[in-house]
Amino acid sequence: MSHTGSHQLTHQPPMLIPSTRLQRTVQIFTAVTLFFAMMTPVTYFIGRAYHDGWYDYLHLDQGMFPLDTSGMLIDGIEAWGDTVGLLANAVGKMLRVHWLWLIFLMASGGLIWSAFAYFFERLGNKRAKQKVEPTGHVESQRRRPLAAVFLRLLVIFLIFCFVYELIFGLTLAFALLTVPFFRLGAHEARIAADNNFKNAPVVTVKLPNGDLSEQREIGCGPQFCALWGSGYASTVPLSAITWVESSPPGNPLAIMAQNKSDGLATPAAGSSR
Repeated sequence: MSHTGSHQLTHQPPMLIPSTRLQRTVQIFTAVTLFFAMMTPVTYFIGRAYHDGWYDYLHLDQGMFPLDTSGMLIDGIEAWGDTVGLLANAVGKMLRVHWLWLIFLMASGGLIWSAFAYFFERLGNKRAKQKVEPTGHVESQRRRPLAAVFLRLLVIFLIFCFVYELIFGLTLAFALLTVPFFRLGAHEARIAADNNFKNAPVVTVKLPNGDLSEQREIGCGPQFCALWGSGYASTVPLSAITWVESSPPGNPLAIMAQNKSDGLATPAAGSSR
């Protein structure tokens, strides 16, 4: 009987333990999911700021050209791309012009960091060797009520400080998140306006006096379109636009070069917002 019992104990079903690779895969998947869950609203606000800054520079009402959630996310991704491009150009220019200063600053920073790390390490070792003598804890009966009142006031003060700092931090984070991209949208609109929106499609619009005019289409909403002509932007209803002409399929620069070599007129190239 004892032999049978020991035999049964040795043949228990093994416990299923997930492998290390599976655990890492789950952790990576969870981290990626949380990252995208956090970045989606951030990208939405960035796209909204970029969109509003673009139209604000042209003195156009942003409410006449609304975007849905997917449009805001696309504008946010475009804003991230423009930011990376501007930073890459700025860093490349700085490296070309001030490369010697950058090497000096990196070397100096490394030396200063090493010196501080060595100093604090020596200071910690010195304090660890010192013996702390216990001190007597004498508290008077008179001071206990005053200490309790002071402690309550301190807790209330800290709660108010925490709420204030939380609101201030959220406001500052929102401002730091939206204001730079609002200005980035205005910057991109300024560059496009300086080039007279040469990459935007040409539209034929009917003026109030009945004449037809060719302008550049720079943005459209559900009911209105923003046009560029004669150095300023205008807003017209969709019914006023009678014809839109974009460039033929292909690379606009290659098409322009081919037309110049053939002696043909250069078509309007590009796309609109």
